[in-house]
Amino acid sequence: MLALALDLILYLIGRFLTPWTRTSTSNSSKVPAVLSAEGNPYEHLHRSLGLHRRSRNWSGDTGIGTRILQHLWYSVLAVALSAVIAVPIGLLIGHLRRGEIVVVSLVNALRSLPTLGLLTFLVLLMGLG
Repeated sequence: MLALALDLILYLIGRFLTPWTRTSTSNSSKVPAVLSAEGNPYEHLHRSLGLHRRSRNWSGDTGIGTRILQHLWYSVLAVALSAVIAVPIGLLIGHLRRGEIVVVSLVNALRSLPTLGLLTFLVLLMGLG
């Protein structure tokens, strides 16, 4: 199920973020690939699913399993580095009570940024009307 969702996302990204890749056969003007009637619309999805089923894509130094482990390692490193920086600062601010209002206000403002970014992206993707 996760692979199907990933393939659907890749298909949509490929279709909607790069729409000017095909040219129409009836004339030489460019037609958005999303609106083009040429080819099977599920062709990209089918090819992408085929990549996940091949054993050579799951093994070796560039295999999917290796890349997942690399990504998890980078995530662990990022969290550890963040903790090394944030915990001492948090302990210092908690103990001294200096700059508490500034830090709490800044952190609360930064927590809302991913939500605003996602909301903006969805509005741009779906439109207002």
